[in-house]
Amino acid sequence: MFFFRLFSIMLITFCFIFIGPMSMARSHHSNNKVAAGKNLAQPVDINSADVATLETLKGIGYKKAQAIVDYRNKNGSFNSVEDLKSVKSISDKFLSRLEKNNSGMIIAKHNA
Repeated sequence: MFFFRLFSIMLITFCFIFIGPMSMARSHHSNNKVAAGKNLAQPVDINSADVATLETLKGIGYKKAQAIVDYRNKNGSFNSVEDLKSVKSISDKFLSRLEKNNSGMIIAKHNA
């Protein structure tokens, strides 16, 4: 009987510690994707967008969005969308997929 109670307590603790946060994280991401699809009515300007706006692009998460903003703050505006390849975490393949998944929704306006 003691071992059954101990096992039950351990199982409940495991669920609270590991499974609870994972399910919450999963629901957070799914809510983000729903919101992302609704927010793409206008193109996203990579020279003025904040992290939250960049995250609305399919394929861009918080880390990549923050890397884009950090790079832009350090090096100045992007001349074109292709210049995103200068950001450390963005490869040719990733940029190609990003442009395909967000067709016509990524722009680089030049602020005068």
